[in-house]
Amino acid sequence: MTSKDLLERVLLSYHSYYDINRDDPASPFDAEAVFRVNEEQYFLFKSAVYNKWSTSETVFFATCADLDEEKLREFDRAAWETGVSRVVPGPDLKNADITLIVIADRISENAMPVFRELRHSKGYMYGLHGYSNYKLFGIEASTGKLFFNRRGKDLQRIFKPLQESLNNS
Repeated sequence: MTSKDLLERVLLSYHSYYDINRDDPASPFDAEAVFRVNEEQYFLFKSAVYNKWSTSETVFFATCADLDEEKLREFDRAAWETGVSRVVPGPDLKNADITLIVIADRISENAMPVFRELRHSKGYMYGLHGYSNYKLFGIEASTGKLFFNRRGKDLQRIFKPLQESLNNS
């Protein structure tokens, strides 16, 4: 299975809850997905709001034939900078997370340890106006091997069935 075929399968799993943009994603990505939640709690009347918050996640999808350390760092830099530039901090913002999913036909030996070291986080006005965390996840289409940073480890449950189907084929 090629990285483009695998991207199609991954996007299907995000289709239910995320708004997917395949027409004009930020460069150098193949697709983007955005999830947003705005919540208000009020007392008796909608004008008497006592709690209001919002959360979001932006997921960038990148594919390539051969992923080396330089290309991974390029994707990482572009995802973090683009994601943070879209955040609108404010007293209602809880978090605005940024996720990068890299799907490659082959991942070079020098790129494998870099997945664990790439991490970012940012607080807005000391965290009072929200924060952003960064998840990084990679999958090698030819072998089904998974790579991730500490925060990206929770994406394993999404990709585990996909990995098993790659290993069985």
